[in-house]
Amino acid sequence: MFNFLLIALIFLACSLFIWHMARSSPRRQTRPRRKASPRKESPRQYLARAARLEKERVRYQRAVIEDRVSRKKFTITDAHQSQPVQSRKPSAEHLVRVTFPIVSHYSEVEPGEDYQLNEDDQGIIRVRPRKPAHATYPTIAIKGVAVAGLSQPEASKNAAHFIAGINRSLTLVREPDNEYDKDAIKVIGSWAQRDKPSFFGSGQLGWVPREVAREIAKDKMFTGIELLATVRALFPPSSGGSPGIRMDIWI
Repeated sequence: MFNFLLIALIFLACSLFIWHMARSSPRRQTRPRRKASPRKESPRQYLARAARLEKERVRYQRAVIEDRVSRKKFTITDAHQSQPVQSRKPSAEHLVRVTFPIVSHYSEVEPGEDYQLNEDDQGIIRVRPRKPAHATYPTIAIKGVAVAGLSQPEASKNAAHFIAGINRSLTLVREPDNEYDKDAIKVIGSWAQRDKPSFFGSGQLGWVPREVAREIAKDKMFTGIELLATVRALFPPSSGGSPGIRMDIWI
């Protein structure tokens, strides 16, 4: 009987010692507390958080677009260097002479108005860009793109009317079914006659250059959005030459 009590006391003492060591162990003391369950937010808080996240997303996208735009700047070259290939002179005898102010900075004219800087050659007409009304992000993605194909007779004639007109506008039309180039983008111009503003005209001016059209097709920034363009500079047809048009592409 005495031996049984002794064994029971020894077992009890060992159990108390093990329990005490487990309570005072560093692992138990440093164990992190259980995380509290997330607090449910009200519908008003959810809408406020969603609006804040949407603003941050738009701000981030605009920053990305501005960064890309800063890497894609096409400057307007000298008028003599930017003249297209020589072709026959368009038959546009009734066109009136284009007049415009000569200023030191573009801010001196209204958006969409023709002007010329003091240092410009006589063969260039600049146009202050006007933001398109339906732009997804009112940002110029590519500046100073030269319209290709103006040496063609019909396009050259339309471009001469376009340059001499007023209230000009450009429309870019993708042509995925084009048999020669699936990335082709057609440039269509609309204008009103300067001497008769009630008479309007429109026609194809040319194409977006092939290398620029391929860049637009590959860049996800242009996917699923309407391409918009505004006139940046005009080069009236010289004797025996074809006109020139440079535009800005907006997104």
